[in-house]
Amino acid sequence: ISSFSTGEYQIIYGADSDDFIISDTGILSEYTGSHTAITDTKTINNIPVTKIGGDCFAGSNIEYIELPETVTEIGYQAFAQSNLYEIKAPGIETILGYAFYECHHLYKEYMPNVTIASEQAFGYCYSLNSISFAKNIKSLGNRCFISTGLETVNLPELTSINCSFEENYLKTAYLPKITHLNGGFYDCVYLEELYIPNVTKISNSAIGYCERLKGFPFDNITEVGNNGFGMCMFDEIILPNCTKLTGSVFNSVFSKYISIPLVTQIPVHSFSDPNLEYVSMDNVENFRTTNYIFTDVFSLKGLYLPKAINIPTFDWDSYGERIIAEGLQLPLEYIYAPKATTFNFEKSQMQYFDKMQFIFAP
Repeated sequence: ISSFSTGEYQIIYGADSDDFIISDTGILSEYTGSHTAITDTKTINNIPVTKIGGDCFAGSNIEYIELPETVTEIGYQAFAQSNLYEIKAPGIETILGYAFYECHHLYKEYMPNVTIASEQAFGYCYSLNSISFAKNIKSLGNRCFISTGLETVNLPELTSINCSFEENYLKTAYLPKITHLNGGFYDCVYLEELYIPNVTKISNSAIGYCERLKGFPFDNITEVGNNGFGMCMFDEIILPNCTKLTGSVFNSVFSKYISIPLVTQIPVHSFSDPNLEYVSMDNVENFRTTNYIFTDVFSLKGLYLPKAINIPTFDWDSYGERIIAEGLQLPLEYIYAPKATTFNFEKSQMQYFDKMQFIFAP
């Protein structure tokens, strides 16, 4: 009795010099061959190959490629929207923007020495669920891995991130050297564990819509950049050591309570949160009364401003004005500001606060 199993195989062809256009400096700029699986040689027309140039294989039928160790860089859109499913390139150190963009079939790569991967280098590589260069990568560009199949990343040397893992299936991420979480995990709805022990600054909706995230090192944060906690799903944001805010830091968050006891300056449009109920700003002394601080805070019940010399202003966008006109009652009950001496009543449209019980001010 014999048993048989089926499998797939592919013939891999050696590179033919006539199938490439190469520059004097060793940059491959175009592939004109018909083979879908090739092994590139170290030299073409006696010129050492050093780089895969921009668009070289873009939109092609290439499925498999091996590159010699002399090749250290993959250029802009080099394999974008191609049929590539596997690449072996042990010499690659730098991957430029969109290099593998929308390579939907790419599931396997061997490029262990990559240290830099630029903007959307692997964007929409849905089949990619692991990376060989995890131990060496130091810098990831904007949306580098947006919408890939990655579920776990452990990047011990990574020091720079820029919205790099948005819209992924990630469940765990370990980034021990990151100090500025500049975006990163927006809409990673499956993310449960995020290890970032050295992060002190957060920006660009870094954990927006991360509804399963079990914890965040709020105590370590000393600065929040523009839209830092945008779309944050935590019920409370308590930042006991934060001293600086920049831009619309709490835009469209889902939090009910925010505490920033050490912050002294509040940027305009800092709070846009229909779920926000209470805000504690122990050390804020001065609000710009000509600019709005709160926008569409439909659930706000109380403000604690013990040192403020003026009272912040409120704003409603067209949607806010419409639902208020339709009968929404705003629940704001009190503003505690015992040192405040100025208040732009008209700009704040205080007539909408039907349940206001008191404004504690001189």
